[in-house]
Amino acid sequence: MLIYRIGKSEFIEDLSGYGASLSNNRWNSKGVFMLYTSQHISLSLLEVLVHLPYEILITIKLSLLTLEIDESKISDIDQLPKNWHNSDELIRKRGDNWIAIKKSVGLKVPSIIVPEEKNIILNPKHLEFSKSVKVVDLKPFEADRRLFATKLSL
Repeated sequence: MLIYRIGKSEFIEDLSGYGASLSNNRWNSKGVFMLYTSQHISLSLLEVLVHLPYEILITIKLSLLTLEIDESKISDIDQLPKNWHNSDELIRKRGDNWIAIKKSVGLKVPSIIVPEEKNIILNPKHLEFSKSVKVVDLKPFEADRRLFATKLSL
């Protein structure tokens, strides 16, 4: 299965999960190493757009990293409560627990932006990570400027 990650070019090859460990995020607490990826390039871009202000986004170089992972190394998240998108602490604990028990290399979770699509969070400290996750492609990525049409016309 191919999965995607768009990020700052200077850090895109770092698969350690260090960046996510620097703060509380949707699926991990500060200090917990996790790597966020998506099933689709477009979802990966949306995940970047909601987290980076326009002023920063237009000044940084982005890259698209394509990874391959054996689907048998990915588990599905257990049933989430109906209000899961409003329960940051609960979701963070679920992600932290998944990392701690090392159930699988990857966990398929819904995107809060498009819940019908999935992100794949990876456990870079899992013993099978380096054997299960392979870099397939790495290239520069530039978002279509029309995404910023409203900001550009101001």
